[in-house]
Amino acid sequence: MAEEKNGKSGKKVKIIIDIRERAMKTFLKRYDCIFEEKQLPVGDFVLSDRAVAEGKTVKDFVQSVSDGRLFNQLIMLKQVQRPILIIEGMDINSHNRDIQPNAIRGALASVVIDYQIPILWARNIEETAALLYQIAKREQLKKKRPISIRHFN
Repeated sequence: MAEEKNGKSGKKVKIIIDIRERAMKTFLKRYDCIFEEKQLPVGDFVLSDRAVAEGKTVKDFVQSVSDGRLFNQLIMLKQVQRPILIIEGMDINSHNRDIQPNAIRGALASVVIDYQIPILWARNIEETAALLYQIAKREQLKKKRPISIRHFN
């Protein structure tokens, strides 16, 4: 576990990571935040008591649209006050050989309009780590939100 004092307050940013997201630990260590691995009931990253992020590569996003997993995951993610979807990779059309481009566009529109979940785009895992850290820092240090997995609703 890595630790850093953030800013003048000396408080540390903490991120809870789903046990299936082990690769992210390496990149979050660059920010020297505290992190903890747990099997999460919803999302991949807990950033505060109200902010949870689901991370997907472009390939995984397209596959989850194709097999229907995406919408079940979005229903679960909506249980939190501030759900976030992070899509990693920039070329959404490079992975949709089995699905029409309009189906992908429709799914993206549904995430934002129907489920009211913001989508953040990251070029790679390093950028995803930077986004996660900045959101957690804003929530915990600026907004004074605790980190907890008990307050999902």
